Amino acid sequence: MGKQTRVTNIKNLYRKYSHIFEFLIIFAEITLLWAVITAQVISFNRFFGNELDVLPFARQFFNPSWLPNDWYLNLDIGYRQIFSYIQGFLVDWLGFLNGAYVGRLVAYWFLAFALIVFFRAIGLRFFLGLIVVIFFVQNQSLIAGEWIVGGVDPKTVAYGFGLMAFALFHKKKYLIGFALAGAALSFHVLVGIYALYCVILATVITERPLNQVISSLFRKSWPFLITGIFGILAIFQAIIPQDRIDANKAWKIYVELRVPHHVLPSAWQGNEWISILVLATCFFLIVFFSIRNDSTKFTTAYALASISLFVIGLTIFALDQPSLLRFYWFRYPDVMVPFLGMVTIALLLNGIANLNFADYPKIPKELNRIQGILKYGLPALFVIYALFLVSESRTYVQGKYRRGLNRDITKTQVVLEWISENTPEEAVFLIDPLLNEFYVYANRARFVSFSHPPQSASEILEWYRRLTLINGNQELSIPPDKGQMQENYANLDAKTIQQLADEYGVSFYLGSAEKQLPFTLYYQDDTFTLYQVDMPEASD
Repeated sequence: MGKQTRVTNIKNLYRKYSHIFEFLIIFAEITLLWAVITAQVISFNRFFGNELDVLPFARQFFNPSWLPNDWYLNLDIGYRQIFSYIQGFLVDWLGFLNGAYVGRLVAYWFLAFALIVFFRAIGLRFFLGLIVVIFFVQNQSLIAGEWIVGGVDPKTVAYGFGLMAFALFHKKKYLIGFALAGAALSFHVLVGIYALYCVILATVITERPLNQVISSLFRKSWPFLITGIFGILAIFQAIIPQDRIDANKAWKIYVELRVPHHVLPSAWQGNEWISILVLATCFFLIVFFSIRNDSTKFTTAYALASISLFVIGLTIFALDQPSLLRFYWFRYPDVMVPFLGMVTIALLLNGIANLNFADYPKIPKELNRIQGILKYGLPALFVIYALFLVSESRTYVQGKYRRGLNRDITKTQVVLEWISENTPEEAVFLIDPLLNEFYVYANRARFVSFSHPPQSASEILEWYRRLTLINGNQELSIPPDKGQMQENYANLDAKTIQQLADEYGVSFYLGSAEKQLPFTLYYQDDTFTLYQVDMPEASD
């Protein structure tokens, strides 16, 4: 058999089974991207910050018999329902830590899948997309502390659906695009609504004729009402006015006390972000008006739409309307500006690699060499790197796992696990409001936590009232002085603790080893003292 015949047979075989080969290529790309993401962000034997909120909430949602008397965990946060049911099943079945491991790996794989859909829709070569992900995962935030990939969190899934909605809108498949945008809304209301805003604005900016585009978007938007139902209901619930509630006060407390690092520009360190934002805006505008490629125009239009959210947030801040900043105007652009900036640069390099230099005889030889590097040199280099990463990832991840197992168990974890094993399951604990790990290690209800704020105005006021009570009946400072909060909690007197027991059913108080109180001593070590608060006897 001659060489030409063998080549022909291979081509025929590929044509016959092209769909299988294509599936295998896509699966390999997703898996490699998933491995790269996982190797960079996975951690063992510890929880990411947001997980200490979403995991206990998810478990209680899935299994209401777990801590049925905890005030915060039994509140209604509508848009978390789908995520809470799935992740709640995992942590209820596997425990918090193992459930978190599985949830992270699934979320990372879903995000990798969404990224491949996104890269293929805009025609970006896989190796360039891989470079974007490697750099972006290490630098996800512009200034406001937002992130796409980290711990298991509903917003990671929402960002994945948002990227796929981008891909489908760019391909003018609006029906499926709206369905994916609705799914993003149902997993995380703010991520979903901002993703929808950006993708619609980018479509309106780039597609013509405008009247037909708007008509098509309107006619094909109905799937959004189905897949986004949980998010839509949460929005309606949030905008219904509450009688006899000072909503402005509640949201001002939430913004200035709980999340200033995310929503208040005055809380951000330095002013470099202003220069970066201005330069990024200029860069996106220049590329938008100078490049004819559809994918590049749509990407930069989307980026500019996200920057408009940043401008809205800055305007609200300048007008001194802190309660409106609760909508996290900086959240979406905070990650989209760096991500889409890297994507746009990759698309420009992609465009050079795709040029047919035979049509441009006057192109300098240096640019020809650059094209050769982009077409052959960099892909080969990154294939080698990816193979090395895959071969080393097992050893690397195993090393991180062993280091996680060898991490010293803190004295706090010791006492919390003792509480889990030796106290009544229905007990309600008064503890340091900044002790975030209580739910996952102690498995008991708590009076209040600074890091677990509710999502409605009336409940925020109750949350703040509880914090004030354990702050020695003093208003909390803004910005919050966490050291002072802990000191005030440690200095609570027996009368105040007894009042909380009488009014709220608090049954245990966890204080420092030196704390002496006239209650039943339940546990003591060189760091903590646990008292059972004597409840008043019921009258006949």
